[in-house]
Amino acid sequence: MRSLFGRGEGAPARLDLHQRPETLHFAVEIPEGSGGTFTKALRGLPDPLAGTIGPDRRVPITDLATRMATALGVPSLGPGPSPSR
Repeated sequence: MRSLFGRGEGAPARLDLHQRPETLHFAVEIPEGSGGTFTKALRGLPDPLAGTIGPDRRVPITDLATRMATALGVPSLGPGPSPSR
């Protein structure tokens, strides 16, 4: 099997990673001394969304995704159609 990044083969023109949405990195900012609050900056919006980290130290992602969709003016942030190969 050839290595994708093998020596002397050049850089790949395209690399598709197919992962379930929950396995992808999703960053929020937790300011120092915030007392359990977080912010999520969205490209194109002047102010970040803010929320509270749950008692289990998890971000309530369903609520945050709903608020993000509303702020961005889209119906939902669910997965789109699969790309054609």
